[in-house]
Amino acid sequence: MEDLARHIGLPDHIHLRRRLDDPGSADFFLGRDSRRGRTVVIKVVRGTEGLARLQSEARALARVRHTAVPDLIAVGSAVDLAWIITDHADQGSLADRLAQLDRGQPRSDHNGQELSDAKQMWRWLSEVAGGLAAAHSAGVVHGDVSPSNILLRTVEGGGVNACLADFGSSAMVDEASQRGGHTPSFAAPERRRGSGPSESSDVYALCATALHCLEKVGTPIPFDARRTLGAGVTPLVGGRPSLRRVQRCLQKASERDGRSGAQG
Repeated sequence: MEDLARHIGLPDHIHLRRRLDDPGSADFFLGRDSRRGRTVVIKVVRGTEGLARLQSEARALARVRHTAVPDLIAVGSAVDLAWIITDHADQGSLADRLAQLDRGQPRSDHNGQELSDAKQMWRWLSEVAGGLAAAHSAGVVHGDVSPSNILLRTVEGGGVNACLADFGSSAMVDEASQRGGHTPSFAAPERRRGSGPSESSDVYALCATALHCLEKVGTPIPFDARRTLGAGVTPLVGGRPSLRRVQRCLQKASERDGRSGAQG
């Protein structure tokens, strides 16, 4: 691993530990940042397309600061590759969690503690909406909001929070970009037709993701929330709801669910 780290050109305070299994086009490694004393993920890409996506991701993360968006620690390149370092989400993705549910496996964190996804789903979605709002405020559109790009991580005190990751399909709001992939099941119709990402297409993807996740875990969806989220994925005369409205809807449902959990 030390030889690989030298070939990649990683900073001296980043120490590779092991390769992570991932079916994507990039190579992922788990590492340790000795300067900050925390676990990190190193993403390594090769080729023109991979480099373009990584540059988009680095530019976006450099502009967005939010607890539900990964911290950009470092970015760099060698002769035939480029890399980016972010903090590590130790609980996998929301897509992993839903697949676990489909297989009928017990849902637990990496410490063996059982997790009630139905109780936490509203909060996780509200956190992701907050991260997306921070991105839009910074002039960044994500381009591929989906369960696979929502990561879960343990926070101080033992809770599990959600963060919106993989800004490789992102673009600046003022760019007429056609760049970047998307997940068809959660992408807005205009994205599937080939249009570039936009704030509106991000809202569609967030609402589609929320409805999918909530239905998967069997969480009751109040009428007002279903109406707002449904408006995000169904063409209406007035257009899609604003991200602020969707964020308020998710936050309100999260607070309501938290109160009912406390009373129970």
